[in-house]
Amino acid sequence: MDDSRVVTHREPLWLGPVPLARWPLKLVVDTVVVDPARRVHKPPPTNTSLPASAHGVLRRSEPLPADGDAPADADTGGLVRYELSRYDRQFATLTGTMETYLERFSPKTRSTLRRKMRKFAKASGGTIDKRAFTKPEQVETFWHQARTISQHTYQERLYDAGLPSDRRFIDEAKSLAAKDRVRAWILFLDNKPISYLYCSATGDKLNYDFLGFLPEYHKLSPGTVLQMLAFEDLFEEQRFRLFDFSEGEGAHKRLFSTDSMACANVLYLRRTMTTSLFLFAHRTVRVLSDRADQVATRLGVKTALKRLVRKQNA
Repeated sequence: MDDSRVVTHREPLWLGPVPLARWPLKLVVDTVVVDPARRVHKPPPTNTSLPASAHGVLRRSEPLPADGDAPADADTGGLVRYELSRYDRQFATLTGTMETYLERFSPKTRSTLRRKMRKFAKASGGTIDKRAFTKPEQVETFWHQARTISQHTYQERLYDAGLPSDRRFIDEAKSLAAKDRVRAWILFLDNKPISYLYCSATGDKLNYDFLGFLPEYHKLSPGTVLQMLAFEDLFEEQRFRLFDFSEGEGAHKRLFSTDSMACANVLYLRRTMTTSLFLFAHRTVRVLSDRADQVATRLGVKTALKRLVRKQNA
């Protein structure tokens, strides 16, 4: 089997919003291309299909059955199936017009969005400075400006999910842009970049890859403002059918989505000493985390604790 597919993945062990450690596993990472209009079942991997050096497969965004009836832990194809997380993956349909899209919001939500746009415009002197980047020759400029934002975000400091800082990302982005497969935006305030959004395309689907904003500007809702401006561009362009908000959940994604699909991030692991220890540690920390979450919710401090962790890592 081809060992070149194997990467060292460090799976975090979370106690609530705090990562206690990252457990290294040698995995084949399989990211499923999901689409709510084109549901495709992908059979689980088998032991014999894995490279010899791999502990297993990490399958990201594996679609769950429509009835949600999928075992979290099971033996399949000689591998242990272990769910890391379940979530509703969110999507927004980009066909039609921006006006039609906004009609799905309640009058109160539409009013709130307009108010946030006006507030930001007022802070920026009346005109919102949003710049789009789609060409190969624009990629490096976008990257330099977006990195000045990303390095200060909690996504990068806490979740290791900031805009990549290596040269390989720039080269790959340039290659995608040459094929008209990049849409990126930066929001400026007083000529200072404060929020960015980077998306790559798969066919007629645009993927929500990297985003972030400077935390000191959160009262101006820069993420919401930039999402609105990006959607205005995309509805006008009519190049893409679907906007994929990627794995995971959140209020921002739920707000802007028009459809969702139940998915899970799943490990398919060989039975070895390393994987057995990992599963024991992950299950133990998950139980402790669930209990801590219940206590924090009962005491009414869950939201405050999350904000404190983000603030300390911003």
